[in-house]
Amino acid sequence: MRGPRRTLMLAIPLAAMLVASCGESSTDSPSFAVEAARAAPAAPAAMAAAPPPERVVIKEVPVERIVTQQVEKVVTQAVQFEAVATTDPGTVGSVLQEAAPPAAAQSQASTGSLLASETQVPDSGRKVIRTGSIGIVVADVPMSVKAIRGMVASIAGAFVSHTEIGGNEPYRISSITLRVPAERFDETIERIRSHGREVVAEDVTGRDVTAAFTDIESRMRNAQATEKQLLEIMATSRTVQSTLEVQREVAKVREQIEMFQGQLNVLADQAALSTITVNLHPVPDLRVERRAPDRYAMHESVEFPITVINDGTVELREVVLRDQLDPDLVFQFATKPGQYEESTHSVVWTIDRMAPGQSLELRTTARLEGDGRTMEVRAKASTASDVRGADLDQDEVRLPFFVDLGLDKERDVEVQVGRESSYSVGYANRGNADARDVRLVEGLPSGIAFIRATRGGQYDADQHAIVWEFPELAPGASGTVSYLARLETAAARQWFTTSIEASERDRATVDNRSVTFLTAIPEDGVEVVDTVERDWDPSETVSNSVEVLTGIGQWVANAAIVIGIIVAPIGAAVGAIGLAALGVHRTVIRGIRRRMP
Repeated sequence: MRGPRRTLMLAIPLAAMLVASCGESSTDSPSFAVEAARAAPAAPAAMAAAPPPERVVIKEVPVERIVTQQVEKVVTQAVQFEAVATTDPGTVGSVLQEAAPPAAAQSQASTGSLLASETQVPDSGRKVIRTGSIGIVVADVPMSVKAIRGMVASIAGAFVSHTEIGGNEPYRISSITLRVPAERFDETIERIRSHGREVVAEDVTGRDVTAAFTDIESRMRNAQATEKQLLEIMATSRTVQSTLEVQREVAKVREQIEMFQGQLNVLADQAALSTITVNLHPVPDLRVERRAPDRYAMHESVEFPITVINDGTVELREVVLRDQLDPDLVFQFATKPGQYEESTHSVVWTIDRMAPGQSLELRTTARLEGDGRTMEVRAKASTASDVRGADLDQDEVRLPFFVDLGLDKERDVEVQVGRESSYSVGYANRGNADARDVRLVEGLPSGIAFIRATRGGQYDADQHAIVWEFPELAPGASGTVSYLARLETAAARQWFTTSIEASERDRATVDNRSVTFLTAIPEDGVEVVDTVERDWDPSETVSNSVEVLTGIGQWVANAAIVIGIIVAPIGAAVGAIGLAALGVHRTVIRGIRRRMP
């Protein structure tokens, strides 16, 4: 009990004890009436009818007044009793003995056998509550739950109190709570171990509640003694008001007795039946994920990130990750604790433990040095723990390489006839692999005479072209070549055809060829001869076709403008004249008809 309510409940039995012991030989004492009532409990009506002896004077004193007076006397003792009972329950009996008169103590002692027969108190021997928790890894959660239920059914008095099944997903824990007789506790724990592929956690505790059990028993006995004293007071009450007041106190004490009895029952049940919680962990999954670098090129250093994940609810032990490098990769760096093995050309990480759900970010750095073929980098993880299938514990990255050559050249040039002019051509390798045996060819028009070229350009008289050859163009490499030539023929239309190619296949050939149109500027007194036929030939270049189509479009646009400006107003005027003539005609006809007889 706590607070004022507990103080009142403790004060009432003390007051009752004092009331019982306050009568000696005085006929004025209220206890005299109590003793008289005890002497003849079977005939209260006859006692009330018979006149009392002349030498005895009975005074009618209300019971509530007696209780109030006695409670006021023992308030101090009750407060002291409350403090002692809170700090040391074992001294409750001694404090009560000091506070109560000898007569009350004898009365309480004399009712011990009656209390034992009225209320059943659980066995007061040593009480120990045992609880256990065990986590096991199982291959199939529903099947394991079924097996554990069958095991519980075979133990007399055992039952399943709670289940929470989450399925076989590796990141969910299922649980089942058992209640088994205390004497079968160790046996049950051992049988549960055998159901798992691995025991990941186990915790067994024992809590001795003997002292708490004894304390509650003592409190209940005191409440029962208080109840007995109140019942005796109620039996001697002479008025309805006093009887009702005592009944209210009896109800309060009875509520406390039932509360104590419930606490004793709970402790006794927990001591008799042990609780075991079984946590079922699905087999974890060890996953490896990696991604290709966003940009990479030959002769560059590239990072290869790796993510290792413990996708489960149990710890993984002795995790080993091996990143197998392609033969064309040159190892440079690895995040700790990675170690490079030259014999296997791989990087190895050894991780003692990975917590449930833990994710590790690792990285290998290597330089790309190859012949252009696709490179492969594969990471694979293993562990000493029991895990699921090996379909997710490895991942690889493939690095394809390509050549992409391109030209950069003017599309139109103007050259004066008879003068030497300089021409230039830009080139580049926009791929990520080396372009080998690169050949750049500049085809000259028939009216151009070659003079000389830079960067090793050679003139091929058979093709009337200049040729440049490069053994290799690295990714991103670019340059410019130039040559000097003289325009000798005053033809109106001439063009240069330029191409570039390598021994490797080019990813996109649309920019491997280019055409430059030449416009001849005549010398003074020399007429430019147009050697190009007027009929459009589909075999001409795309630029010529575009020019023809552009001319047609311009002609159509001009015609539309002419129609809109000239033809449309004329048409509108003609229409208006026609309408006016029609109106005049109708008017004349009507006049003629009126004049006819």
